[in-house]
This record gives sequence, C-alpha cells and structure tokens, in this order.
Amino acid sequence: MQLLSRADKMVLGMAVWLCTLPLAFAIAIFFGLAAGFVTALWLLVVITALCWVLCGSQIMRRHLRQH
Repeated sequence: MQLLSRADKMVLGMAVWLCTLPLAFAIAIFFGLAAGFVTALWLLVVITALCWVLCGSQIMRRHLRQH
C-alpha cells in the first residue's frame, strides 16, 4: 500500500524546503544576502532532486515487478 502519492511527496518536499528558509535567512544575516539566496536555491534544488530520485526509483521498481 502506498502511503503518499507522488504529488504528496513533492508537496512534503516543498514544506521541508520552506522549513529550511530560516536557516537561509540566518546565513543571509551573517554572510550576506547573496549567500542566503544561494543557500536557499541550493536547498531547493537538492530537495527537489531527492523527491524526483525517490519517486523515480519507486516507479522503476513497480515497472520491473510487472515484467
């Protein structure tokens, strides 16, 4: 049984990213606005890539089981 759909996982990933924004804000305070922006963008890319990898691996496993 699948607990979360793919869209739910992506929404959860975006919620996690939103929760990491205070960290980017703290970095912006101490190291400058550019560093905070780069940190926020880097976290968004990493979390999104992680979501895609996890969803893609589940799809591949499901596809391989059917054949």
